[in-house]
Amino acid sequence: MSRYLTDSMEDARLRTLTLIDGLDAAQLMGPRLTVVNPLRWEIGHTAYFYEYWILRHHLGLEPTFASVDSLYDSITITHDDRWDLPLPSLDDTLAYMHAVHNRVRRHVKQDGPDPKRDYLLEYAIYHEDMHTEAFTYTCQTLAYPTPAIGAVPETLMMGRLTGDTLIPGGTFMLGATPQESFVFDNEKWAHAVQVKPFAIARAAVSNAEYAAFVDAGGCRDAQYWNRAGQAWLQQSGLECPRYWRRTVDGWEIRRFDRWEALSPDAAMIHLCWYGARAYCRWAGRRLPTELEWEVAAAGQVDAWGALSDSKRHYP
Repeated sequence: MSRYLTDSMEDARLRTLTLIDGLDAAQLMGPRLTVVNPLRWEIGHTAYFYEYWILRHHLGLEPTFASVDSLYDSITITHDDRWDLPLPSLDDTLAYMHAVHNRVRRHVKQDGPDPKRDYLLEYAIYHEDMHTEAFTYTCQTLAYPTPAIGAVPETLMMGRLTGDTLIPGGTFMLGATPQESFVFDNEKWAHAVQVKPFAIARAAVSNAEYAAFVDAGGCRDAQYWNRAGQAWLQQSGLECPRYWRRTVDGWEIRRFDRWEALSPDAAMIHLCWYGARAYCRWAGRRLPTELEWEVAAAGQVDAWGALSDSKRHYP
């Protein structure tokens, strides 16, 4: 388990460093927007999370440096204030991240089995994974250079599953059980809920399917948008998804700093709830509930075709 955790920690940190590689000082701070953090603050915050929970909260060690709480504690530092902090330079930030990383790794190797430490380490790794998603969408939002995180295999962008699949109704255990090795607090605890039979599309809405909605004037037709959606649409000024543009050759999508042809069979992304709901109304569909989404992903069918008591461990 310890080897798995240290390998996972290395993987998360490598992705963090890959996503910021090559960005200059201005890009690492970026504009003050409600939807992103300054990257130089955010990468330091990911290291602080390991330090706070494992080194200090669990092991009782002293802070790496005296002012660390006033720089990286996301509970006490409001979002808008993060651009105004006396943040360390990039080199000093990376040095801090490296120091925390090495201290955690050393304790895992030297201190022997410690289930609580290992739980907190797994928690911190998932926290960094969550932030690497944020680093990725920050680079997309701000049209930063395409990071070297690897291209999406073309085979995943071709072909799609059509039609619906029928999901039987029954009792479903929603949430996680104490027997799981790791559980987030918002998954506690599994409880029985009744789900009615339903049908759900076998795959996510594709770019081509959403483009048909846009081409039919769906982004301008008020009948598909509720009042809040209409207000959002007017405020945004959008007549198509945010990172799309129409050219003489068809639709293009911006990925980071590059425009490329829209892959028709790829799953639709970069869409808010209003746009998703409007598409569903146009297509005569609806969005699944949280319960239906989890049942479709993790539920299993028993030998009699009914919903089973067991769930897939890897949906």
